[in-house]
Amino acid sequence: MTEQALIEILDVAALSIEDSGLLWGYNIDSPRNNLQFETDKIFVYGWILGKKNPAVAIKVTSGGQIIQQIATNNPRPDVAKIHSKVAGSENCGFSAEVGVSELPEECELVLEAVFSDQSSVPIAVVRFRQKLPRLKQIQADLKRSRVRLEQIQSELEQHQPFLHQTQKQSQQLNSEKYHTGKQLQAIATMNLSAELANHPLKTNSSAKPEAVASKSTNAAILTYGSGMSDRQWLDTLLQSLDRSVVDGIEMPGFPPEELQRQFVGMSGQQALNEAFNFYSEIKRHLGKVGLKLERDSRILDFGSGWGRIIRFFLKDVGAENLYGIDVDSEMTDLCINTVRHGNYSAIKPLPPLEFSEGSFDIVYAYSVFSHLAEPVHIKWVEEFSRILKPGGIFVATTQARSFIELCRTLRNQSNTSNNWHHALAHSFVNTEAALADYDSGKFLYSATGGGGPRDASFYGEAVIPQKYVEREWTKYLDFCDFTYDPAIIPQSLIVMQKPIGDR
Repeated sequence: MTEQALIEILDVAALSIEDSGLLWGYNIDSPRNNLQFETDKIFVYGWILGKKNPAVAIKVTSGGQIIQQIATNNPRPDVAKIHSKVAGSENCGFSAEVGVSELPEECELVLEAVFSDQSSVPIAVVRFRQKLPRLKQIQADLKRSRVRLEQIQSELEQHQPFLHQTQKQSQQLNSEKYHTGKQLQAIATMNLSAELANHPLKTNSSAKPEAVASKSTNAAILTYGSGMSDRQWLDTLLQSLDRSVVDGIEMPGFPPEELQRQFVGMSGQQALNEAFNFYSEIKRHLGKVGLKLERDSRILDFGSGWGRIIRFFLKDVGAENLYGIDVDSEMTDLCINTVRHGNYSAIKPLPPLEFSEGSFDIVYAYSVFSHLAEPVHIKWVEEFSRILKPGGIFVATTQARSFIELCRTLRNQSNTSNNWHHALAHSFVNTEAALADYDSGKFLYSATGGGGPRDASFYGEAVIPQKYVEREWTKYLDFCDFTYDPAIIPQSLIVMQKPIGDR
């Protein structure tokens, strides 16, 4: 297998535009913060609407050099629906794969809007890091070494007359240092022996805190985290990426970074930051319905993966009340051996679960209902209504409407080296029909499969509109909220609540 480059998107920052008369609006749909993928190209996708003059292109530069210019003529019916009175809104999209293999390993791309009068204004900065394939990395290292060797050779030739003299002086100095060092060592040894004779060493058991092995309980973490803000807890978990013990407390562990990326598209700090945003949204919506986390709150992570989200609740809830389930037994085994705290078990693709009625205060599913087929996902919504306590909430995510546009854009690419993008290019192939179905409240699904136990019979790419949720999910739960803010999480967020009394 050919080794691919690894690109990590560190930050995508929109720039403030002083002249409010230049643009009606714009958005960078891709790339997204914290994304990682195996390719040497960055997929740039979005839309822009000029006000004074039409925006005709997006100029991509790095270090003042033009890398690529992207035409702004892709269909964007979603934008046209919002800006229906603005000329050109139907075809204001842009998309392209921007090659970055010749750029430095850590670099910035500046995206500039180019108008019909050839004026331009920067609109965003994409900061990224790339890890070259081993062969290219070796070639790059060899090239740098060759250049450096040539520089050294030139310097040696210039300083050749002084080289022999310097070598003689160095030899003489080293000889003097050696004899001086031996003398100092002998003196230090005599002084130390005398000191030990007068003052024997005493051990101090409290000088370094010992690791607390929580095993089946997270009592140490609960005590450590009491009074700690959520942001401080995030900082602590970020520290645990590099060391398993923080301030004497043993933290939940992590699988290898490659495995993290395989399941969530990112690893390390980026994966935890996204998980923290979702964790924060759950707590925010708990507050909106008048609830809060307690140590005896019971929480179910549906599709727990390698446990990147459930670890955040260890600060708030006793481990005996945390449950993670997944169709992939390798993932639940991984949680048992790395996260350690909590209860993990593999499940079948369809309910029922072995929990009794009214077992949980919270059930959440991050990037699971963005993959389940319609009949399967409805059965799970019904099951969650059974196992939730009255007043308990269900929080899930699904793909947003713009995901359909992304699939169309990927089909227009002449070549895409990203495996996931390749699969998406074959999803929702009749874009206009799919968008119309979404707007009318229909469930959209493309049976792609996900490898391993994720069979195409129930696993693929799902896009669920708010109208569908309000019509179908409310047969089992009360509707609370449906939002889409890619600055927080890259999918639509759905919040439902089990009625306290009879429906």
